[in-house]
Amino acid sequence: MITQKRLKEVLHYNPSTGDFIRVRHTGSNDFKDVGSIVGSKSDSGYLITCIDGRKYRLHRLAFLWMEGDHPKDQVDHINHNRSDNRWCNLQHSSDKLNRVNQSKGKLNTSGFIGVSMRSDTKKWTAYIMVSRKKINLGSFIQLSEAVKARIDAEKKYGFHINHGRI
Repeated sequence: MITQKRLKEVLHYNPSTGDFIRVRHTGSNDFKDVGSIVGSKSDSGYLITCIDGRKYRLHRLAFLWMEGDHPKDQVDHINHNRSDNRWCNLQHSSDKLNRVNQSKGKLNTSGFIGVSMRSDTKKWTAYIMVSRKKINLGSFIQLSEAVKARIDAEKKYGFHINHGRI
């Protein structure tokens, strides 16, 4: 596991842009020029780099650079953009906190997280997941009513303002 000292020997982090700049080479497989921005997108959308033969996610290295230690739990990208590693966009997170600040799913058809049309009743249903338990918020004729029920529940249960909006 890389230390803050070693990280600062090989990379420079700019907290306002989120960029990591190569300061020196770290091994025979390191083809980035000194002075260049490092990071390539992983399949999951996070920026990664290799240092001393080991891969690291850049958002986790930002915490090491800024705070001197690796994050104990998860790191949340506040704006949901996994390649935006500006310091103001990163926060310590737990699994629970990360769940209440998640993006809308790719398969979502209603346009709102936790709201869907039931094919059997042709009514909109709203639900919310809290502590891994599904809470039914009701069935509604109008989409706007289901969305309002969902938004009210998000406020009640302390969900992040960005939850499902991006």
